[in-house]
Amino acid sequence: MKIIDLFRRLVPARTIIRYEPAAISQTMDAGRVGAVLRSSESGNMDDFHSLARDIITGHGHTLSEFSKRKLAVIGKPFSLATKADLGNAALVEAVTTHFEDLPSFLPALTHLLDSTLYPVSVVQKIYKPSTRPGWRYELDELRPVPYHLLDYSTGSLMIRATNADGGQNGQLIAPDPIAFIVHRGHLLQSTPDTWGGPMRAVMFWWLFATQDRDWWIRFLERFGAPFMVGKYDETSPESRMLLERAFSAATRLFGIAIPSDADVQIHQANATQGGDAFSAFHKTACNEISKIIVGQTTSSDVQSGGGLNSGGQAEAQSEVRDDIRQYDAMALASTFRTQILVPLWQINGWTAPIPTPTWGGQSFQSIDKISQAYERSKNGGLELTDEGLEQYNAALGLTFRRAPAAALPGLSALAASPPPTENPSTPGRAACDQIAQAGAPALVEALNATLSPLRDIVMSSTSLSDLESKLMAAFPNLDHTRATEVAILSLTANARNATDLY
Repeated sequence: MKIIDLFRRLVPARTIIRYEPAAISQTMDAGRVGAVLRSSESGNMDDFHSLARDIITGHGHTLSEFSKRKLAVIGKPFSLATKADLGNAALVEAVTTHFEDLPSFLPALTHLLDSTLYPVSVVQKIYKPSTRPGWRYELDELRPVPYHLLDYSTGSLMIRATNADGGQNGQLIAPDPIAFIVHRGHLLQSTPDTWGGPMRAVMFWWLFATQDRDWWIRFLERFGAPFMVGKYDETSPESRMLLERAFSAATRLFGIAIPSDADVQIHQANATQGGDAFSAFHKTACNEISKIIVGQTTSSDVQSGGGLNSGGQAEAQSEVRDDIRQYDAMALASTFRTQILVPLWQINGWTAPIPTPTWGGQSFQSIDKISQAYERSKNGGLELTDEGLEQYNAALGLTFRRAPAAALPGLSALAASPPPTENPSTPGRAACDQIAQAGAPALVEALNATLSPLRDIVMSSTSLSDLESKLMAAFPNLDHTRATEVAILSLTANARNATDLY
């Protein structure tokens, strides 16, 4: 290593400062929250984004529920699903590995899922020349765009450009699909971003929860501790003064010294019943936040049943949570495919079909129901089509393929066994007659309506494996042992007599 290189490594590099607006949640009341929303509606969303950040990072309940919402998707295994007959398995595997090895991949997904609550999330794509075989460019970084850099002053989404140190330079950039990912993961697609998305519904409940918390603490400070009541002789002002001094010193000395003719009583306020109202109000506000974010409350608070027992209530709310998770995964997969994979395919000139991203599969309860439905359908003589198999794989989060048809017992042995040794000078009529007589009942059965296609199957088969697969397809419900016996006898009679089967 050169001395100059070592020196450069020892000299601290300039730190790029990421500017972040100051917190404003400590100044909020109902009027200020309303003003933030009105300002957002007019296109100035700076205070809205600052308050939303303060709510998520400063309120434990909101942070916990929002984390659950995102972990339900990114906590599942990531994969790229493609049809088995497309012949691009090697490319799909290489692209999957590329994303898994990208350090900024998971933070970018986490930021994109912020838009399940925020109105929109934006991530910048940075490419670099690739050294991979068959690749022109690959992703170097997926960089989340901070929310305070989003601008709506022109009436549409723009991005505020920054200098190298993170400060804004006054320029606005349109989010070009080649360079940026724009994700809206909520259901309020018909409302403008400036209305705040689902976060708008959280803000007032957050205010009620935090304000109630402060009011509750003030109530406990005032009425939670016992207080002293002193009695003194009205005719003696000195007794009153001594009693007041004793009360003042009691907080420091943890005791009190009074004249013998004075009387002091300690009273405890009924703070428990008074605090129940604050507790119930705080619980209501947190439950409403849970409903907005994760669609249910059982994951954060165990509740008694009412009309439903606790198990039934939990199962019903779990289905709601699964619906939300599936939509989040579907919306993220759509954005990932159209705004990441499609441009990656285009700049590399790949012609192979573009796969679909997936994150895990159904819940264990849903998988069990799907498996039961598939088993009943299979018992009813139905089978999955190629498209149905893809949907089955996507639902379970696993990759299945069709197993090769099992060989019918006896046919392979018949093909491998050598024919009986015959005297070339004799036609072997006795042996042929014996074979024909033994196979006569089975040949008769082959002529009926059930086994009538047997002859055409035998005559059209090009190999033993072809015959086996056609027999399995034509007679799926026939006992395999019986079908094998019929096929062996028919083939033997045909081979020995050198005639058609019938």
